Amino acid sequence: LEQRQLKAMLGYQEPPPPPFEPEFDMDLVYRHDSRGLKTQNPVWDPTAREWRLDAKPAPSRVDYSDSQQAQAIALFLERQTDVQYVDAWLSMLDELASPIEAYVKGVRDLIGELMGPQAGEEKRKKHNMIGNDARWLFVGVGTTIPLLTAARYLPTAEIIANTAHRAFYIADLALATAALNGIRKEQIRWIHRPSHELAVVDPDGEDINNLTGKVDCIVLDYELFDPGLLGKGVLAKINHAKRKLLTSSHMMMPMGASV
Repeated sequence: LEQRQLKAMLGYQEPPPPPFEPEFDMDLVYRHDSRGLKTQNPVWDPTAREWRLDAKPAPSRVDYSDSQQAQAIALFLERQTDVQYVDAWLSMLDELASPIEAYVKGVRDLIGELMGPQAGEEKRKKHNMIGNDARWLFVGVGTTIPLLTAARYLPTAEIIANTAHRAFYIADLALATAALNGIRKEQIRWIHRPSHELAVVDPDGEDINNLTGKVDCIVLDYELFDPGLLGKGVLAKINHAKRKLLTSSHMMMPMGASV
C-alpha cells in the first residue's frame, strides 16, 4: 500500500490489469425458473442510460451482480453443491439400498394389486375401483427409482412427482435422470412446492403448479421418516393428503409401519 501511495505522489501511473474473463456461461447464474412478472421491476440504469428489469432471484439463489469475480465464485459454489448432492445421492443408493429395494418392491406389489393376477393368456383384471390409468402422487422424489418403476409398468397412468427442495438443481437432476431412463415428458408431471401446499385446483386456472384432480395412489418417500418414524412430521402430511388430495378408495404406500 505504501509503494502505491509513493508512486501516486510521484505521478507514476501503473497500467490497469487485464479484465477478468470467466470461462462459463453467464446466463447460468441468472437462470431462475420461478421468476415471474411480480419480481420484475423496471429500474433506471444511469451507466447505460436505459431502463432495465431488476429481476429478483428465486429464494434458492442469490444475485451475485457486484462483479464478474463474485459471479464466478457463485457459479463455483453452485457447482460444488451439485457435486456434493450427487455424491450424497450415490452414497444413498449404496447405504440405503434396503429401503430403496423395499420401496421398489412395494410399488410393484401395489401395481400388481391394481392390475390383478395374470393367468396364462388372460387379460389382467383391474382393481374394482382403481385401474392402470389411476392418478399417482409421489410425495418426495428421493433417488427416483420407485418413481421410474411406476412409470415403467404403468405407461397410461397419470404420475405426479412432488418435490419441495428449495434448490432447483435437485429437481433438475431428477428430471435429467428420468430423461436418461427413457421417460417421456408426458408420462410424469413435476410439481415443485411443499406437500402441505398442494390442493386440487381448476385445470384451466392460473395455478399450473398444483393438482388438477384427486389422487388414487400416494407414495410417501422414505426420506419423510426418521429412525423414530414420526419425528419429521409425516402425520401432518398424511392428514393433509387424506383430507384434501385423495379419493375415498385411495391406496397409500407405506400402508403401515412398526418401531
